[in-house]
Amino acid sequence: MDRENRDGELLPPRRIRPIEKRSFRIFCISCPPCVWISCCAIWTVILILAIILGSIAYANINQCRKLNVDNISPSVMTYDPNIFSEVKIESFGNYLKGQVFVSQSNSTNSKNATVRIQVAGIGKQGATVQTLSSNSQYSITLTQSGFGSPFEFLAYLTLPPKCSDARVHIIFPQTSQSSNSNGNKDQTVTVATLRSITSNNMDVTLQQNEVPFYDQIFNVTTIKSNIIVENFTANSIMLSSNIGEISGTIGGIYSQLKAASFKGVIQLSVDLTSRLNSFAQYVKTQQQPKIEVETESGNDSTFSGNFSATTDKGHIQPLNTQNINTQTDTQVSGTVPGNLNANLTVVTYKGDINLEF
Repeated sequence: MDRENRDGELLPPRRIRPIEKRSFRIFCISCPPCVWISCCAIWTVILILAIILGSIAYANINQCRKLNVDNISPSVMTYDPNIFSEVKIESFGNYLKGQVFVSQSNSTNSKNATVRIQVAGIGKQGATVQTLSSNSQYSITLTQSGFGSPFEFLAYLTLPPKCSDARVHIIFPQTSQSSNSNGNKDQTVTVATLRSITSNNMDVTLQQNEVPFYDQIFNVTTIKSNIIVENFTANSIMLSSNIGEISGTIGGIYSQLKAASFKGVIQLSVDLTSRLNSFAQYVKTQQQPKIEVETESGNDSTFSGNFSATTDKGHIQPLNTQNINTQTDTQVSGTVPGNLNANLTVVTYKGDINLEF
């Protein structure tokens, strides 16, 4: 039917637009048949590959978790700790349970330190070990062939997987008793020998020693791993970790204890009442040990939890008085508020205690 305007003139016929079909191409839905078949084929292949790779990764991870170095014959080497005062352990690759143990020899004859290295791998994919002695440093490098950071996870997709379980055991000789020209015990420890141990990825455990290292300073540093102390006794103990935790029990110190962590938690129990018996047969004059505990995360302290400090004849100087619950001249306890549940216990006979949180 023709249309007219108000003046009676004919208007052009109305244009009728065809109805357009909108297609939402989501995962090949509403695509033309030929495109739909190709698209679905691609997604089917991707899905099959994902299932296969996921199954390989799951099986490889279980294989890597079953690795155990207990049945592996160790590689044994020795070095003179008086020449090489620093031991540096570096591990590169996809390690699952790498650990470093520090202990004391049962023999009183040997003057050298013994290093026992055990590495377990799947097939021929185990880590390679390299040792190097230069200047005052004894270096141990364990390298896992495969993919570097941040693509180490790809090691789980190879057949067989590229993973290893490594253990490094450093056994120091017993401390020889010092004596003066008259054959008597020294009145005090005048010179202490430094023993430095550095690890980037492997946890370091200081194991209990029957004879105290009364003339040795142990300085343990880790980058991305933890430090565990099991009733270890030495002249001085200095523990430092960038990200890992510091935990355990200090069996005794003669001069100084220092524990510092940048982002990790410090949870140490320090009982110094037994130090008199531990060091009495080696030195006559007992000095006041210095104790320092420091935790930081950027510019803020990260220690939170309960702390307790007791000294028989020394003094206690807590830094944050608002955190103290009870305080006397020789005893203090309190709680530092926060999200962590750490516990710090310090006991000394004559020493001063300075708590910094």
